[in-house]
Amino acid sequence: MTIVSSAIVVGELQNYYTKFLTTGTLNKSQFPQSIRICESFLNKNSFIKLLFSDSWNPYHTSYRYMFRNDSNILGWPSIVRDRVMVYPTAAKYYVSDDDSTAVCNINAFGILKNDLVLLDALLKYRLTDATSLIVIDSTSVIDPVFTDSTSADSTATLIVNYNKLSELSKLIFIYLNLVVNQDVSYYNSESLISSSNDVLRSTYESYVLEKVFKFVADRGR
Repeated sequence: MTIVSSAIVVGELQNYYTKFLTTGTLNKSQFPQSIRICESFLNKNSFIKLLFSDSWNPYHTSYRYMFRNDSNILGWPSIVRDRVMVYPTAAKYYVSDDDSTAVCNINAFGILKNDLVLLDALLKYRLTDATSLIVIDSTSVIDPVFTDSTSADSTATLIVNYNKLSELSKLIFIYLNLVVNQDVSYYNSESLISSSNDVLRSTYESYVLEKVFKFVADRGR
């Protein structure tokens, strides 16, 4: 008999990725769709929404990436409780509902310091548009550098050394390089960037691949 040691649900990942699948076109039938959770249970400025949502709320000028284990089982969405409680001793429901790391202290997806730099640049793009961001790949830096101004209409600059980036940072860079520079040369669909057992990064890669495919298809028309 197989013993499940951990059955963790992160509602934001399930919802926003499933929403992407229902609107995408590239082999979406090959990806299993998860359950949808009522958005009233979800964090509106989750970094997961920042990754997957093309309609970021301009009033959300920050994002959260730390989680906590919600031990109040009765407060879980009923659709989650009914499913994961098949494994009652292993079930966990992670939420990101507080900016304080004293409350939300679990880095559930292993977000690195340099990943946060790329996420900051992505937030700048989501809050403005492609004309407000300059994206550069340069071997003159080791760690990524993001320079922005407090002015809402300022132009920000992201400089990275692509070969030094983590998997997630590479995917964010490819997306930003596409929307800002109209360049898809960094993505090779024959060699995946994400690890097959990494749910967040593999699902985000499918989102980035969809954007690359659409850009190439539109350009060829």
